[in-house]
Amino acid sequence: MSDEIADRVGEERARVLLAGAAATVEVAERPPLPAPRSRRRPVMLAAAVVVIAVLVVAIGRLGVDRAVPDAVPSPAPRVPTAPALDPARATAAETFIAWARGRGAAPRFAARVRNMLAGADHFGAPRWNDRPGERASWAGCSGLGFPDCGLDPVAVVLREPGRPRIAAGRPPCADGALPVRYAGAGADIVRLEAPGGGCAGWVVELWIDHRGEIYAVNLARGLAGG
Repeated sequence: MSDEIADRVGEERARVLLAGAAATVEVAERPPLPAPRSRRRPVMLAAAVVVIAVLVVAIGRLGVDRAVPDAVPSPAPRVPTAPALDPARATAAETFIAWARGRGAAPRFAARVRNMLAGADHFGAPRWNDRPGERASWAGCSGLGFPDCGLDPVAVVLREPGRPRIAAGRPPCADGALPVRYAGAGADIVRLEAPGGGCAGWVVELWIDHRGEIYAVNLARGLAGG
């Protein structure tokens, strides 16, 4: 009998405990709704994607620029500049022009002056002119003399109606190659040429040292009266 009473007391006690536990549990009538998503998050996400894409492109271009440098244009070919014409040589050239035209004393010549035609020796004239101060001594013809001979550097200047042009260095159109000694004396070369320069007219080359002394003459291009 006592065991049966104990069982009933235990069962009642269990029911009381279950009822108390049930009273402590709150049950909502409706399940809670998810919180509304902010509209800024998609915009911010899209902006972040754009920024990342720009960075990727910039880094890629930076790598390409470093790997393949910009093409550097090749420099234009340099045009050699003519040496400057110093006063002593310019004065000697002016004196030569005036003398060739019979308007003044002879310039300062060396005792023997090399006489060339297109860089070589004259056909009828001596290789060296021992009388350079005489205008008639420059004619390169065996029959015709000064000033009728066309192979004559002095007659070329005499027959020029305009004022000859004075310049330093050899012209690009000079006929013939020079002997080594004279080809290597570039600073001494002073050319007289038809007004306006260029390669259409005559050219007479004078070798003038730093003292203004003429030691070689070359009819580089053109003929007297031509």
